[in-house]
Amino acid sequence: MKKIRKYGLTCILIIAIALTWSSIVFSQTKYASCYGFRYSASENTRRDATNAARSYEIAGYVSFANHDYPANVALSNLTTDDIFFFSGHASSELLQFYNGSTTSNMTRTQVGNRNLNRMRLAVLGGCRTASGTNNITRTFNLQGADCSIGWTTTTTFIRHSFWLDYFNYYLEIGQTVNQARQNADATLALIFGSDVGGTNNHRIYGSGSTKIN
Repeated sequence: MKKIRKYGLTCILIIAIALTWSSIVFSQTKYASCYGFRYSASENTRRDATNAARSYEIAGYVSFANHDYPANVALSNLTTDDIFFFSGHASSELLQFYNGSTTSNMTRTQVGNRNLNRMRLAVLGGCRTASGTNNITRTFNLQGADCSIGWTTTTTFIRHSFWLDYFNYYLEIGQTVNQARQNADATLALIFGSDVGGTNNHRIYGSGSTKIN
């Protein structure tokens, strides 16, 4: 009888430990969705998405480099994203997705209908995503993202890709969003001098002390 009782208690203990561990692992899983597109031979941001996903993976996220995905897929993932990264054509009102043949848009209104309380960071790497008072970058923050960053002007393609790579690297090694964007600015200035292609015209909404790890 004692052996049976001990065996039963041992099984219960093992199950409890397993359930607790599963709960911990599940609660710690963090997701990063990174979107890039081949709009044309000369306008290809797939590399930006791949490099961003690699940095976020090193920082502890389950990361996806999503190339040429339509906007509806990104919209469906928004509420479970801890990091949202976009590099492509954009405006203050929308992000333009391209699946290789047709374009689709993620609009400010659509984002405004989502609960983004889970999201830690949104990187809206496109021209004028943070232009004006009401813009799509601000909407990400208003809907719950701890921090969002966008650009108030146009940016040049090559410079912008460099900036995003450095920005994500500095986040990867533990810097805050403010530190990472300042150091990305400084790094591009060292490489390109004053010709940084508008990459330093960024705007942050929410907490600039946000870290991704």
